[in-house]
Amino acid sequence: MSKPCKDVVSANKDGQSLPPTPVPSKKQILNVVSSSLLVRVLSVLAGLASTVALARVLGPSEYGIYAFALATLAILAVPVQVGLPTLVLRVTAQANASEEWSVLRGIWTWATLMTSAGTLVVIGLVLTWLAIAGDKLTDEERQVILIGLPLVPLFAAERVRAAALRGLKHIWASGFPGGIFRPVLLAFLVLGTAAIAGKQSVTAVVALILAGIAAAAAFGLGALLILKLRPSGMNEFSSRQFKHREWLRSIGPLSLIAGLQILMQNFDFLMLGLMRGNDEVGQYRIAVSVASLAIFNLTVINFVVQPYFAEAHARNEQQRLQRIAGASAMVAFGSTAVILPLVWFAGEWGLTWIFGAGYVEAFIPLIILMLGQSVSAYFGSVGNLLTMGGYERRNLRTAAIATVANIALNGALIPIYGTTGAAIATGSSIGVLNLLLWLEARKILRIDSSPFGTFKKVE
Repeated sequence: MSKPCKDVVSANKDGQSLPPTPVPSKKQILNVVSSSLLVRVLSVLAGLASTVALARVLGPSEYGIYAFALATLAILAVPVQVGLPTLVLRVTAQANASEEWSVLRGIWTWATLMTSAGTLVVIGLVLTWLAIAGDKLTDEERQVILIGLPLVPLFAAERVRAAALRGLKHIWASGFPGGIFRPVLLAFLVLGTAAIAGKQSVTAVVALILAGIAAAAAFGLGALLILKLRPSGMNEFSSRQFKHREWLRSIGPLSLIAGLQILMQNFDFLMLGLMRGNDEVGQYRIAVSVASLAIFNLTVINFVVQPYFAEAHARNEQQRLQRIAGASAMVAFGSTAVILPLVWFAGEWGLTWIFGAGYVEAFIPLIILMLGQSVSAYFGSVGNLLTMGGYERRNLRTAAIATVANIALNGALIPIYGTTGAAIATGSSIGVLNLLLWLEARKILRIDSSPFGTFKKVE
């Protein structure tokens, strides 16, 4: 039987005493880590299942159109996201720790209103983009973008809901609807439609419709979970406290950070689609999907540590921040060092066996992207370390530098080298971003987020 938690009384940066922090037992820590690992493992497997189903049924060209539409919508949907998930996670973790239930109600309502307003902006942006693009887009590309439009608010609401549950430390519930249930349902819908109506009937347009059905089902499940798992103390408070000025001050930098991250993640797809063709977009999408395995443990760690970073920052517990940051980087980089050789040796055979012969040319971009992700794993959860402490403006500056570098490199390399050029641009910009963030964390917080930080004491 594990020992009960002891309480540690802390103070915030202004010297005000806060409710005692429960120090978790080893068993409790193990339960959190194991549940988080299980969620991420199943999420990766579910995402891989949907990717394999779509890639094999659609083929490189149609899958390229599907990927191009998702990337375009992701870029145009920046006003809906406006950094809300990060803000919701941070405020939820802090309000839950200090039992400010009216603030908790307020941030959830405020985020819903902001998402709704952003959706209207996105509709206008999509229509404007389609008008400007003109003959650069085929009729099918236009059609999939319009059909995929309902995915924008559904994905945005899902991310906000997941952030709220992560802030409450309900790791399983935060990751299951969007990370596991939705991609598994999409895989079943795609394969089922292909089996019933024939493989040729499943086009990129049909795939977007099926993706919308899966997203709507996941949204409904997530809404039920947050109603069931919200803190019992919220039931005693019907009032809502809105900190408009504070949240708006934070949302500006967080919006730009989220927007820059989305640009880095999707601009290469957009440029490949406009400059090279749908086949290369499809191949590159596979390379990006598989490369995400290189930072699998880092995504697990980010999933876990964000609320703990927020709490430690609020209580000014610097040594706790250092310990969490260093240990998480050691685990993330160690796992990456194992995964990279496995992908290298599996090579073209693995891509052909899993996704089909049409995706074998994704191998070189895959290796380049994985090298960039290895750099990201080495520097650990440094972006979250800064953002959860309210240093989003520093995060924004470094993200802007990396994004400008990414766009410039994509513009220069994609016309010449295609998917390999896109991988070089994205992989190198990922490395630049994480190096700059690491330097910022050393300067501002005196915390080393690399594996060597595990052995460092904060003065």
